[in-house]
Amino acid sequence: MSFVLDTSVILSDPKSLESLSDRNVIIPMVVLNELESKRNHKDIGYAARENLRYLETLRVSGNLVDGVSTGTGSVRVCISNHTVSGLSESNDDQIIGCAMHNPGSVLFSNDLPVRLRSNIFGVEAEEWHGYSRGSGATSTVYVDSATIDYFYDFGSVSSALFDDFALNSNLIMRSADGRSALGRVSDYGTVHELSAGYQMPVQAKNAGQNFAIDALCSGDLRIVSLGGKAGSGKTLLALAAGVAALKNRDVDKVTIFRPIQAVGGQELGYLPGTAEEKMAPWAAAVHDALGVFMKSNQIRDLGSRLEILPLTHIRGRTFSNTFVIVDEAQNLDLMTIVTAMSRVGENSKIVLTHDISQRDNTKVGKHDGIHKVIDSLNGHRMFCHVDLTKSERSPVAELVADTFDL
Repeated sequence: MSFVLDTSVILSDPKSLESLSDRNVIIPMVVLNELESKRNHKDIGYAARENLRYLETLRVSGNLVDGVSTGTGSVRVCISNHTVSGLSESNDDQIIGCAMHNPGSVLFSNDLPVRLRSNIFGVEAEEWHGYSRGSGATSTVYVDSATIDYFYDFGSVSSALFDDFALNSNLIMRSADGRSALGRVSDYGTVHELSAGYQMPVQAKNAGQNFAIDALCSGDLRIVSLGGKAGSGKTLLALAAGVAALKNRDVDKVTIFRPIQAVGGQELGYLPGTAEEKMAPWAAAVHDALGVFMKSNQIRDLGSRLEILPLTHIRGRTFSNTFVIVDEAQNLDLMTIVTAMSRVGENSKIVLTHDISQRDNTKVGKHDGIHKVIDSLNGHRMFCHVDLTKSERSPVAELVADTFDL
């Protein structure tokens, strides 16, 4: 079976084509033209450029019109101008025509009208939900009951089912009898049980938060990425882990950096006062999160061991024995995030929290900054990315996040 991909699918993920290396992929010529036109788009330009670069690597090793092998799969560009009764000359109809001239293929599109028109013309069409494995995010693997028994008995289990997942990927193992287990890929083909490491002042409310606590408390992980919707607990869990590390004397200080960016990109103008007074509006969110598990006098007792700074203060600093949190990282460009990570010294950890749906810096695209960091560090032994998909702040927050795709 071949996959015919439309532009919406390829632009949904910078690695969408590369993730399909074990499939036979057909790309209509009009899709290439549309990718070219999106190269400089602030949000989807990165995905367009990355997929075009991947196609270029294939082009130099073969003929894309004839098809280029990608191992167990292939990529072929469909250049024919398909004329079918009832189809127009529009790009969407050209894509449908390409699928019609490749019997047995499935057209993947995130465009509802394209899927509806495909059905009318007898073309099997499906919405794209992603095919990538080993992205470092959470995946579900179906195993037998014996595998889960072994995992609980010995704390780890190895299986060929886990071979395709990147190091530090988070897995939910499920069996046919309804049992499940949570684990993290610690070695090639091996999954280990989650371990908190030290006592957290908050408890996980869902699987994603369990994965986050494991990553935050693991001594082997020095860079942790926490992404998720509004109210999913990104900042709360990061702060809780930092305070726990402080109380456990694993670190000497917790340092939080927040971008000075107003909601919606609104200009606030000049703010008078000291650096601490200038940061007060942005520090309030940190104190709100701390207040969930600490009393006000306990927060005050932290004193200089807790500092909240703007990112303008990071250059030239070295953070040793420090739990560093870069909050709202979706508002930062790549070099700012890289600069922050490069400041981490001995016995320190850095946590990047982000929600790409809440970008207030209009100069940073959806696939810039934090997206490139995750893509570049995925699979490294010191890095782990966790997706938090469920809002736990309140029923209202969850309703808003789900309804408006926050």
